[in-house]
Order: sequence, then structure tokens, then C-alpha cells
Amino acid sequence: MVSTKAGISSTIAVVGLVITLLIGLGVGVAVAPIVAPSPKIPELEAKIAQLKGQILSGELKIGSLMPITGDLATFGQNDREAVRIAVAEVNAFFKANGVNASITLIEEDSATDPPTALLKLQSLAAKGVKFVVGCMASSEVRQVSSYVNTNKIILISPSSTAPDLGVSGDFIFRFCPNDTIQGPAIARAMFDRGVRYSVPIFRNDPWGQGLNTTIAAAFKKLGGSTVQGIAYSPTEGATDFTVEANTLATKVQGLVNTYGADKVGVACVAFEEAVPLFLKAREHSVLWQVPWFGSDGTALSGKLVTDVLAAGFSSNKTVNFLNPVFAASRSEKFASFRSKIIAKLGREPETYAYAAYDAVWVITYALLTVNKYDSDAVRKILPSITNDYFGASGRALLNAAGDRASADYDIWVVYKKTDGTYDWKQYGVYNFGTDSITTM
Repeated sequence: MVSTKAGISSTIAVVGLVITLLIGLGVGVAVAPIVAPSPKIPELEAKIAQLKGQILSGELKIGSLMPITGDLATFGQNDREAVRIAVAEVNAFFKANGVNASITLIEEDSATDPPTALLKLQSLAAKGVKFVVGCMASSEVRQVSSYVNTNKIILISPSSTAPDLGVSGDFIFRFCPNDTIQGPAIARAMFDRGVRYSVPIFRNDPWGQGLNTTIAAAFKKLGGSTVQGIAYSPTEGATDFTVEANTLATKVQGLVNTYGADKVGVACVAFEEAVPLFLKAREHSVLWQVPWFGSDGTALSGKLVTDVLAAGFSSNKTVNFLNPVFAASRSEKFASFRSKIIAKLGREPETYAYAAYDAVWVITYALLTVNKYDSDAVRKILPSITNDYFGASGRALLNAAGDRASADYDIWVVYKKTDGTYDWKQYGVYNFGTDSITTM
């Protein structure tokens, strides 16, 4: 382990060059190239050899704090597997290149519940963990933020999008864009579909409230109008949506009577409690007559396609439930990771799984750079690492608040397969730069 200032500077320079080579050559993501670098790349082998005996060693603890249960269970399971894949690859990389270090992964279930997330984070901290991939929900991130910053724990969320959680200089980084970008994507989808009057139904938590407000503002800018929405409790109202569905049907019917069904739409900001919501919504004929629009909270939800009744409602030609989620850059790294995680899960993961995978590699590169298991040192240089790192999700350029600066959005819909089951397929892409949607 290097201790002198000159030695550390030298190591940083070498690691920086190695990272650049790993990125440029596509090595560092697929297991095979990492474990057995091609003999045709002597420069890469030489630079890796220079690191032997000069870098940190021993056990490096990384925590995984994902919602394995609760309203984000599908996504939490996806992202947990993504982290596992990345950790296995990093350890294979270390072993193949003579690095006397290994990552120990410690997993906890946040249960999509903020108080539980805090308790589980405290458990990770008690075990000496200083680097955590998670939480997924913005409500969870909000709950743990004070503890994270007080105890100097690096928290990389793959999916928290509430704009107000972006704080410059803190220990929280988010490898996804915030909802100031997603809101306009949803508004554009509604407007392009012909909707001019939107009826929102949303989780009554900071994420749901914030995204609903952002959608309404963007929709108004396009020339649309949003009526007073229906806010439901994500804890008390997440199983029986009888009252909410009745109210929604009444609001939609009034607008349909005045403007016509082709001018009315429902903006649904939910997690996987969208399934029981849809089971009640489908009992109202008017709610089959207008298009529905979702968000990243429901895009590629496993529960939504396995419940036949909810999936049948979502895939109805008129409802055509559209769901955006930030788009990963298509590349060899994207394809390599995608094939691995689909093989593990048996389903298409949402983009946040790619961000979770990248988070492990970024932590690894940062630890190699600072040459010590030091979260404060990593916090200071992590943005520069992401600027150079091109991973499975693409290049995660961060803004001043430590959030992914921008992204396009893939839009997904539910469809019925020939065997009678349901799955997701891509409908189109929202281009952030041009505020436009290209359909597939």
C-alpha cells in the first residue's frame, strides 16, 4: 500500500491510464476480457502489471440496499442481481491481474419503506460498510440522507429522481436523471397522442407529488390543461383503490362529456401498486376509453405483466399504457451486460439495473484512484471518474448536485403475445434535446 504523496500521485496517474485503456478497449465489463486480457494488447497488460503490489489490498465492503419486497420489488430484484454480476466481475478482474483485494458484498432489503431503509443502512454501517448501491425510491433516499452525510457513507442510487434531493457536495450520487427531464417526456407523450386534458392519479409522497407537478407544468407549456389530481397514500391506499377509481372515473367522464374521449388522458404516477389500481379501474368503462400514461415507477414492471387482468387493461388498444424510463446508451457493454442479466432474471430489466451495475465499477475505479478505503476521498473525485467512465448505461456525466446530467427516455408498453401471456415492448424514444418522440 502506497503511503507517500509522490507514490499516490504516481498510482493515480497509472490507474487513470488503465481506466482509459479499459474503457477504450471495452475491457472491464465482460468477464472474459477481464479475466484473460488478449495477448494482443501488451500495453494494457504492462500497465496493469505496474499496479501489482502498489494498490490497496484486503476486503473492500460494498453494501446493496435494494427493495427486494414492497412496491418496487421487481426493480429491487433486478438491481440486486446487477450488483451481484458487477461484484463477481470486479473480483475476477482483481484475481486475474494479481490484485490482492476483493469486494465483499453485503445485501439488505429496504422493503420500499423509508424507515426500514434507514434501519438497514445503519446495519450496513455497523458492519463497516462505507459504500452503498441503493436506495431506489426517492422517499428512501430522503429518509437516509442525514445519516449518510453525518457518517460519510457514499450512497449511489440508481433510480431516485426527486429533483430536490440533488444537493451539491453531499455523499449522495444518483446515476439517473431527475424528474425535471422525465416530466417533459411524459407531457410530450400525452400531447402527441392528442390529449389536451389530463387527469392525474399519483402517490402522495414527495416523488409522486414532485413528478406530478413537473408533468403538469410541462403539459401546460405545450398547451395542455391538468385538472386537480387524485393523490393516494402509498401505504394506506395501496391495496384497495375502490374510492380512487370511482373518483377518477367521475373526473374522466366529466371531461369526456365536454371534450370527447380523444382529448382526455390519465397520468398515473405509481409504483407496482398500479396493479391493484388497474384492477379497480377496469371496472369503469370510461377508463377504457382514454389513454393512460405511466412513468419510470411502472416501466418494465414484472407484476404488471404477470397479472392477466391488469396486463389486459394496460395493453388495450385505447389505454395503451405508455411508460418512460431513462435510456441507456446502446453499446457492446450494454449488450454484454443485458445478455447476462436476462439470463439470470429471465426478463428484461429496467435501465436502473444498468446504472446499479455501473455504480459498482465506478466505486472500484475510485477506490483504485484514491488507493484506500476512504469514502471522503472518493466523494471528492467520484465525479471525475464518471466523466471518464463509459459503462453499461453509457457515460454518466454528473451535474453539480451529483445527478446524471441528462438522458433520453425509452418508452415501453405492455403487449399480448401469441401464446396469450403478456410482456413489455419498446414503443419509442423520447429525445431530450429536441423534445420529440420517435416511435419504433
